[in-house]
Amino acid sequence: MEVNKDEALRCIQISKGHFNDGNYEKALKFAKKSLSLYETPQGQQWLKELQENKGNSGSTANSSEGIRNRKKPKPTTREDSQPGLQNKTYTKEQLAEVEKIKNCKDYYELFGISKDASDADLKKAYRKLALKFHPDKNSAPGADEAFKVIGHAFAVLSDPDKRRQYDQLGPEMENMHRVPTGSPYGGGYGRQTYYYENEMTPEEIFRMMFGDFVFSDIPRNQQFFYQRQPRAQRRQQQQDSGRNSLLYTFLQIVPLLLLLLISISSFTSPKYPKYSFNPSRQYSQEAKTYQHNIPYYYNPSDYSFNNQKQFKKFEDSIEEEYFNDLIRKCELEKRRKMAKINNARGFFSYDKEAYEKAQKMRLYNCEKLHEYNYNYY
Repeated sequence: MEVNKDEALRCIQISKGHFNDGNYEKALKFAKKSLSLYETPQGQQWLKELQENKGNSGSTANSSEGIRNRKKPKPTTREDSQPGLQNKTYTKEQLAEVEKIKNCKDYYELFGISKDASDADLKKAYRKLALKFHPDKNSAPGADEAFKVIGHAFAVLSDPDKRRQYDQLGPEMENMHRVPTGSPYGGGYGRQTYYYENEMTPEEIFRMMFGDFVFSDIPRNQQFFYQRQPRAQRRQQQQDSGRNSLLYTFLQIVPLLLLLLISISSFTSPKYPKYSFNPSRQYSQEAKTYQHNIPYYYNPSDYSFNNQKQFKKFEDSIEEEYFNDLIRKCELEKRRKMAKINNARGFFSYDKEAYEKAQKMRLYNCEKLHEYNYNYY
């Protein structure tokens, strides 16, 4: 099923990690599991290479070229040790910015916003940083870790309950109710990252905010996985890139066009008062929408309308943003639940306890939609 495609790709990366550690059996297990979840060309190619190179696991790191002995490259200003980042340079400024993000403890400072910032201000700041530090665009060492920090910070501040708790406890909140996880994007390098249970991953948040956004000519199913391709295939892609230079140039400027469209929309849309779904010093007055009684907070000094029609359109826009956010999160919850159910069913064995736990997994955002009797199908 299409819903299992992301999980299938993740199994390929886990398989490669076991192969690099010298554990051929586990590498083979996860390679087959990937195909059982969703058959992809990458999965079929990787299983074929595993079977051809049995007994040679651990001799190279995440390479799709086959198992060879090669001369160790000299250290350069590129992150050569990470597959997929070869030949991509970075600047000292990029490296310094990455380290700054990784070491920043204050989420508001990270996004450059105040504690009274609205949801719109937070999303605008997230989009700017996410485009800047996404590992498909930024080749500096640690960019993937910085991207995960940005995603986690946004997940906390965009959730009213977590944001309220963060405002009370600050960085100490990170020591409560969290579960460790390795990088879900392959490689296994870098420090361990912590996520709250049922929290969206950084890549899921990025897709939620930008859709199926693609950087340059990198295929969607290879982004953020740093998967190296066979030399012949890379050579063919370089030739194709030369023949399609116009398309390549267009895709390179897509991020700029996207930012331009966002800027234009902010000028052309009606000027409504700013609001927030979380109370703060700036947005201290509570109100509820006239249709579904959705609570929001506004600044009394900036809360005026020309007529009743404008007021209703304003609250309609609030409900539209609120429900669209619930729908996106609901769909992600469904996908995550289905992935856990499929993992419990397994390819080699059936985990009854994990299966029952996955079946009982609550879909909180879907339940909220049901409470409002909101049907989006």
